[in-house]
Amino acid sequence: MRLLLACALLVAGLVCGAGPARADVITDWNATAVTAVQALGPTTPIQSRALAIVHLAIFDALNTIDRRYDSYAPPLQAPPEASPDAAAATAAYEVLVRMIPLQKAVLDAALDRSLKDVADGPARQGGVAVGRQAADQILAMRQADGADRKVQFTPGGGRSSWRPTPPEFQPAALPQWPQVKLFVIPNLDKFPVPGPHAVDSAAYARDVEEVRIKGGARAVARTSEQAATAIFWTVPTAIPWNAAARAGLAGRKASPLDNARVLALLNVATADSQIGVWAIKYRYNVLRPVDAIRDPRGLNNPNINADATWESFIVTPPHPDYVSGHSGYSGAAEAVLTALMGDETRVSVTYPTNGVTRHWERFSQIAKEVEDARAWGGIHTRTADEHATELGRQIGAFVVANALGNPK
Repeated sequence: MRLLLACALLVAGLVCGAGPARADVITDWNATAVTAVQALGPTTPIQSRALAIVHLAIFDALNTIDRRYDSYAPPLQAPPEASPDAAAATAAYEVLVRMIPLQKAVLDAALDRSLKDVADGPARQGGVAVGRQAADQILAMRQADGADRKVQFTPGGGRSSWRPTPPEFQPAALPQWPQVKLFVIPNLDKFPVPGPHAVDSAAYARDVEEVRIKGGARAVARTSEQAATAIFWTVPTAIPWNAAARAGLAGRKASPLDNARVLALLNVATADSQIGVWAIKYRYNVLRPVDAIRDPRGLNNPNINADATWESFIVTPPHPDYVSGHSGYSGAAEAVLTALMGDETRVSVTYPTNGVTRHWERFSQIAKEVEDARAWGGIHTRTADEHATELGRQIGAFVVANALGNPK
């Protein structure tokens, strides 16, 4: 799994859509950014925050030159001749190079490619200035957003509480994330979740049993296709979803500003979904299936089939079961992309380490596959996946309706 995650950054370039790609500076920098943020580590909340900042800066820079939407930060002014390509590329570059300085050489090369066809002069200089100002504003707005806050977390002592899981028994990941400042949604009270099944209920036992028989390291009920799906979705969630967005954009004859808006809404909604998911995780603090299966004593549920040697097919991440981060992200992504482009798409993404390729024709198909993958991988109950997807959809719909304005 570590090797797979280390290679995940390669996936961003292995995408094909329905026809010849219509790349522009926006989609080019999306691919560059998705690759660059892998250096921040494999944790989806951290990557999603970074991508939201990048794409808000790109959007605000372009919207300053061609003001057709509400900006995210206070509006800037641009000289009339400012180059949109120079503005977008500079905005993305400035955010990424300041957040991930070790990527400077790669980012310098990407900036050179973006600017090579923009002649030196007032248009280029004006675009660069606007892009830098947009990056400055968004970075300043997020400078003290809580992402770097130090928070102590002590696992609960109850039998149903989350605790570090085998085989690595890592401490809880990102306990500060529930306190990170939201990008668009006002608060999480607008998006309630049903809550997990009681651990002594028949419904919880059914959830755990599905994971036991299909999600174990030695599961015989899991098909090879299901195994491939589970392995594929160890990939950081931003990679395939941004690839799907680029494939969808390639089939549209939209302006760079409109493409920038789609990618900004996608990455803002998914960033907010992760803040919401992490708040729910640590609010309910539910144990992972591996612990319920290995030792159900104390759960008061005779319907759980115990197996003291059971192991999950993929390594269980170090945070509570309810709700699923991958599914929350996917629900938000599905809602945004479906609202802006319709449900139909054609995209393939390959995981290079073992050649696993997934083909999709609908954004909703991707979100459903993520729910399946996390159960088949042995790391989440079905309920944790389904409730997360619905939460993400609600957040995505809210962001589309309330952020970056309607066309004017």
